[in-house]
Amino acid sequence: NLRNWSSCRIFIWMIKMVDLYNIPNDNHDDFRLKKFVEYQHAVPEIHFRFLGEYIKAHKLSFDDVILICWLLSVTYNEITVLFLMDFIKNKITDYGQFWIEYKDRLNFGSAKKYNKNNDLFPILMQDFNKETNEKYWEWVEKFITKDSVQTYKNIHNGVEKINNVGRFSADLFLETIVYLKDYLGMNVSEPFELDWKHCANLTSGIYNIFYEDEKANEYDKTGFIEAGAEKFLTEKLKVIQEKIGETYPDQDNEVVMFIGKICSFRNLFKKR
Repeated sequence: NLRNWSSCRIFIWMIKMVDLYNIPNDNHDDFRLKKFVEYQHAVPEIHFRFLGEYIKAHKLSFDDVILICWLLSVTYNEITVLFLMDFIKNKITDYGQFWIEYKDRLNFGSAKKYNKNNDLFPILMQDFNKETNEKYWEWVEKFITKDSVQTYKNIHNGVEKINNVGRFSADLFLETIVYLKDYLGMNVSEPFELDWKHCANLTSGIYNIFYEDEKANEYDKTGFIEAGAEKFLTEKLKVIQEKIGETYPDQDNEVVMFIGKICSFRNLFKKR
């Protein structure tokens, strides 16, 4: 139908013409900051809260907690994590065979579909078990220090050391640990001084919140950030944290609890 096709083309053209940076009522002061703070509160990160409350309700062992953190970092899907835990409890002896049988039934989150599509799950499980000798909590304990930030860095580095694991996976692993730090009796907190050159949407998202849109787009294209940008980004991350605490004093404003939402906020400014 030519009429329908013509209407469709006009609609697509209109979408392309939308200026994602000129938002109605945006006063170019702290409008975007306020909107982000409202957004992250209204639509909070759910996976570590869901799993954290499940862990507390079922009084799971520390070994189980760390295994759950790992499974989340691999699958990015809470339901899949709990499904896998049932099988692991029944002693999977061959992850390769398990994967052949169950791959099509398992749902991986969007950011972890690469692991599923490239059959990395059995490799990741085998490598993690080899690294930890399946003594998961004992493995984490060796990273704990008196300095909460250093503890975070140690665990992050330990997770990233495992083959096929990157920054985002290590972040996911630690989100649940930070959420459960009282349950685990740990003193752990994320540093402000991040590796901004390799923080993907987190870096460009902060640029967008503070109206540095050209820098956000340039960073996404080239990975380039100018001299002094690390200081700017670190300071602005603190501003966001303080604004969350000021606006929602009952909300836990630990950095790891909201940085994922900065990444998704960045997507609002990307033309698909």
